[in-house]
Order: sequence, then structure tokens, then C-alpha cells
Amino acid sequence: MSSRQVHTNEAAGKSSSSSSSSGEDERVSRVVHRTDKEEFELPLSPSPGSSTQRARAFVQYRYSPPRSGTGGDVLDLVHTFVPSTHRGQGLAAVVVKAACQFARQQKLKIRPTCTYIPTFIKQHPQYKDLVEDESNEGQGQSDGSSQKQVKPSENKGPVSAL
Repeated sequence: MSSRQVHTNEAAGKSSSSSSSSGEDERVSRVVHRTDKEEFELPLSPSPGSSTQRARAFVQYRYSPPRSGTGGDVLDLVHTFVPSTHRGQGLAAVVVKAACQFARQQKLKIRPTCTYIPTFIKQHPQYKDLVEDESNEGQGQSDGSSQKQVKPSENKGPVSAL
């Protein structure tokens, strides 16, 4: 293949105190970092009756400057997708976990532009420290009620979670 692909085995091999199952860790180790497409991709077996196009779950990202104007780039997680035939199996969590492990390894913060990411962070609090600080954003309500809301305005198309 001409595109650069990096397997995330080294990130998945990191020991953590999380309660994730060994099955999830095994799936994370199969995630491929497609730097040419700015995606973390999990190749999937085609479902019976599906088209010949290969099935895959993925999270797309882009590098963005930090909102605060200080620090390094941020890994902006902009879109998560799981084919409808594979939903409900925790595959969105698998690809997002690989992206979070990469961000930690590279000492990057993440920006949860995709509306699934805050749900993932609530279910996997060991990655909460990676979320970019929004305190300098200046867009929250005066009562602070919408500080943590994510604006999906940059997302094109539906978010496909679990």
C-alpha cells in the first residue's frame, strides 16, 4: 500500500488501570492510524449481504491550534463512524480509545468536536485529562450551564456512535 499506515499496537500495549475488557484491548491493537487520511481505522469483516466495499469503523481528526493560544497542537476529533451493520458492539469506543492513546503518547490534547466524544469521555474517565481546557474559550453562558456543550457545526453528516 502506498499510504502510510501505523498500527497502534504500541499505544494499546500500554498498561492502564481502566476496567476495559481484554477483548476491547485486542480490538484497539487492530486499529490502524491512517496518517494520509487523518483517521484511526478499524477494518471490519463484511456483513452478509453487504456491498463489496470493505467495512470499517473510524474516527477522523485534524490537527488544530489550541484555543488558549498556548501549548502545542490539539487533536481535534471531528467525526466518528461505524457502519449500521456493526453498531452496538462498542466499535466507536475502540477507535476513539486508539486516538486517545495516540494523543497521550504524543502529549497532545483532544478537542471533542464530534458529539460522540463527550459520551466516550464520560464512560472512560481515564482520558478526561486529555480534553482541551475550554475555560479560555469565552463562549460559555454566564451561569456556566453550557460550558461543556460541543457545537457540532463543523460535523458534516450524522454522527454514528454505538
